Amino acid sequence: MVAGNRSPDATDQLVAEGARGYFSLEEAATKLTTLRIRWLMLPAGPVIDEHSAQLAGVISPGDIIVGDGNACYKDDLHRSKGLEPTDSHDLDAGSPAVTPLWKK
Repeated sequence: MVAGNRSPDATDQLVAEGARGYFSLEEAATKLTTLRIRWLMLPAGPVIDEHSAQLAGVISPGDIIVGDGNACYKDDLHRSKGLEPTDSHDLDAGSPAVTPLWKK
């Protein structure tokens, strides 16, 4: 398994637990074989938007991007359009409808 986190310390912990770590999206691209599935677990808003934009520069045709977070599906549709030129596949696996229940 190849795993990374925006925080290098968290990536180091994943490596200590047996994962092959990466510290940039470019490095992840070199460690994953095709067919590559990238599962993103990031908060809604600028963080996921920036990550998706960076990802568009390193993914290959046929790669699968799974967005798993608290973003509205309409936001995911927008990000999916940005990935169309890459000929990759985008899947929204988030559960934003449940989020209000966690706040009660």
